[in-house]
Amino acid sequence: MYLDSYLKQMNCKDCIITVIGKACMKVVTLFGIANVYNLTVQESELLVKLSMYLQDENRLRDLMQMPQNPNFILHNFVGKRLNLKQMYIYSVFHLLNDSPNFPVFLEDAVFVKEFFARNNLIPGYTVILSPYANSTVGYRKEVWEQIADRLQKRGMTVCTNCSGREPAIKNTISVSFELNLAPQVLEYAGYFIALRSGFCDIVSQAKCNKFVVLYPDYNIRVSSQPNVYGEKFVLRLLKKNANVKRLFDLGFPNDDEIVNKSFNKKNSVTIMAAPTG
Repeated sequence: MYLDSYLKQMNCKDCIITVIGKACMKVVTLFGIANVYNLTVQESELLVKLSMYLQDENRLRDLMQMPQNPNFILHNFVGKRLNLKQMYIYSVFHLLNDSPNFPVFLEDAVFVKEFFARNNLIPGYTVILSPYANSTVGYRKEVWEQIADRLQKRGMTVCTNCSGREPAIKNTISVSFELNLAPQVLEYAGYFIALRSGFCDIVSQAKCNKFVVLYPDYNIRVSSQPNVYGEKFVLRLLKKNANVKRLFDLGFPNDDEIVNKSFNKKNSVTIMAAPTG
């Protein structure tokens, strides 16, 4: 969305984009970019290492979703209350502010009407569920089944947006459509409920009732450390409202004599470590 502004800033008239996976290929083509190559994870990692080795002499640029130096960003922008978009365009594209370019979508009313008729969907009274995301663990299927059941009891038609091997939520209709038709399909349906993912960004301009749910009952703690290949990130997923276990539940001997002996030694240390250290 901000690639054109980035290229202007870099005084670059043309470029070649490399991505990982067919899904990324489809997203990039929505923006009319022609020179796109699909690489394996290993090939992409080698390109990033080559870019770091050549440094300022090369024409390779690695644009990561995660900030390469988050400490630098926090140091320079602390107290300025940046929103997520501002943090993103600065950390990834090094832009202070700019207007995004939105994808180019198709307008095919005939296809959409046939699509709804073929799948027995009711225009304006259909809820499209999108419970899957490649980058995170979603909610249990029972949660989505309860949502679908309540909506159906209210007279709504419920379907699941599936691709590849993703199964449809129980008692919902399995549907699949191209990304360049997604906003039009959602507008014709009327309702969209999804787990937060990149797909939500693609359809953000669709004029329908959209409900985006964040990630399940987990807190995420992030730590970073620079290394020879850039920034190393560690993500710790902590279950919210998890029961706090006693020391003995974790395997420490439930014996008063052993406990007293361990804690009363003059020249020793007893370390009690939790998942976050």
